[in-house]
Amino acid sequence: MKLTLTYQGPLPPRKRGITSEKANLRTAFHSQILAQVRSRLAEKTVKAVTSTIGGHAFVSVVHQNLRTAVELDVLLLTPQERRQVGDTDNRLKTLIDGLTRPANLEQMRDYVPPDDGGPLYCLMDNDALVNRLSVDSRRWFVPNVTDTDALVLVTASIVLGANADMTSPTANIFLAL
Repeated sequence: MKLTLTYQGPLPPRKRGITSEKANLRTAFHSQILAQVRSRLAEKTVKAVTSTIGGHAFVSVVHQNLRTAVELDVLLLTPQERRQVGDTDNRLKTLIDGLTRPANLEQMRDYVPPDDGGPLYCLMDNDALVNRLSVDSRRWFVPNVTDTDALVLVTASIVLGANADMTSPTANIFLAL
C-alpha cells in the first residue's frame, strides 16, 4: 500500500533535538494518514498498534506488531538558492521524526491532541522501520516564504518488515497489499 503525504510550512535546516516543528508535522500528517488507512484498520489491529504516552494515544500504521516496514520517497522543495552543508540532511531528520510517534513525554513538546478526541495517527512506530529512503531536494520557486519553509511530498510504501514470516500471514499482508 502507498500513502501520499504532503506538508507546507516551517521545516528548519538547523534545529536539533525536540522542536515544535515535529509536533506540527505530526498534526499535519494525522488527518492524511487516517483518511488513507481508516477503511483498512480493524479495531483489533488499531489496539495492537496503539501506544499511550502521557495519557495520549498514538496509532502507528507501520509497526513491528504488523510485521511491516516503510520505504520513503521524499520530494523536498526549499526556497534557498544556496543550501548550506547539512541543510537537506537536517530537514530530513526533522521530517522523519514528524512521521514517527513520540517515544516519550519529552518528545511531546507542543503536542496538541486531534480535534476529534481520538488517537493521533502517525506513519511509523520508530524510525528503525524505514527500509529505504530516497530524497529529491530542489529549489522551490515561490515568493514570500522564509528560508525555513518547505513544501514536502512523501510517498510512503508500506512493505513487509524484517520480522515477517509465515506464522501470521494476516499480519504480514495487513497493509502491504
